[in-house]
Amino acid sequence: MKNKKMKLGLFIVLFAIIFGGGYIVTNKLNGTSAYVDETAQLVKDNPADVVSRLEAKEQGMYYFGFPTCPWCVELLPVLDKELQADHGKAYTVDVRGKHYSDSDNAIVKKFSQTYTKEDKLYVPFVVAINSSGDVKVHVGTVDDHDATKDKMTKNQEKRLVKILDKMITFSQS
Repeated sequence: MKNKKMKLGLFIVLFAIIFGGGYIVTNKLNGTSAYVDETAQLVKDNPADVVSRLEAKEQGMYYFGFPTCPWCVELLPVLDKELQADHGKAYTVDVRGKHYSDSDNAIVKKFSQTYTKEDKLYVPFVVAINSSGDVKVHVGTVDDHDATKDKMTKNQEKRLVKILDKMITFSQS
């Protein structure tokens, strides 16, 4: 009886080590990052309020995405870092969150269509609006990056940093 309990306990520990280790190794190899859309620079507000600001073309940076979007997971930490370096802030909206309504989506989709000429709302969707109400947008990471297959290379990340820095500077003008 005691021997059976010891074997069962050993089996459970071994099972946990194998699967826990496998999970950690897989995430390290795949470069899976945590989706963090609320920091000192990334401001999570009521989606309806953020969408109203966007629609009114209020000055600022706006980010639209969702946690299981591979491109969003890649872009968000870069945006956060650049906002921190430039002393900027961006409003973030989870387009699959429970507080994001169909009417919010219709407004953001129409806004996106105006500036991207795409029929659908693609994410990550980053918007910069300056003090004059002029708008610049960016969708995805960089053209040659497929986030479903690979993390961004250093070169791709540098190019994304340049794009985001220009947008942040634009939003502060």
